[in-house]
Amino acid sequence: MESQNDLGIYIDRDRATVVCLDSRGKDGGVVGCFSVSVEEDEQANMQTLAGLIAQGCAERDWRFSDVSVALDCTMFMQHSVDSEFRDPRQIAATVKFDTEEALATDVSSVALAFEIASSDESGSKLTVFTAQRTILSDVLSALQQYDLDPVTIEPDVNCLTRFIHKKEDSVESPQQTLFALLSRHSG
Repeated sequence: MESQNDLGIYIDRDRATVVCLDSRGKDGGVVGCFSVSVEEDEQANMQTLAGLIAQGCAERDWRFSDVSVALDCTMFMQHSVDSEFRDPRQIAATVKFDTEEALATDVSSVALAFEIASSDESGSKLTVFTAQRTILSDVLSALQQYDLDPVTIEPDVNCLTRFIHKKEDSVESPQQTLFALLSRHSG
């Protein structure tokens, strides 16, 4: 029988938080969660962290079909970039050059993703995310070594924003809701 659970991994350079969600329910009930970290005397690397994640999942006998990863904000950079285009295909074809120009640096060693923040007749304002290719490669290969093959790897801010919008849409009260997000590094 195919598992109806999804695994979410929030990953930093030396720690991870793992959540198993039952995707059958409307709100995706939490099956369980745990956190792991690389000991101070161990060399912090993705292989060690991925092994601890796999071990934690095995100890809990979790079965899941999809794995999604959120990268901690220390593992990527976020930039505001202007594009002269509004069409997503044209933006995709030119965003690397626009980012390189805006940052005044070579972007050949980074992976790049973008979102259109707004558009008007003069073009688009983009939110561009960059991460060193080596970081993404290390995360992906370490997780795949333990049969944790992510369907998505995205910035933590995207996951948090999606969560807040989902919760915001589910609140039927006329009251305002304030969300405060804190981590070891940021708020």
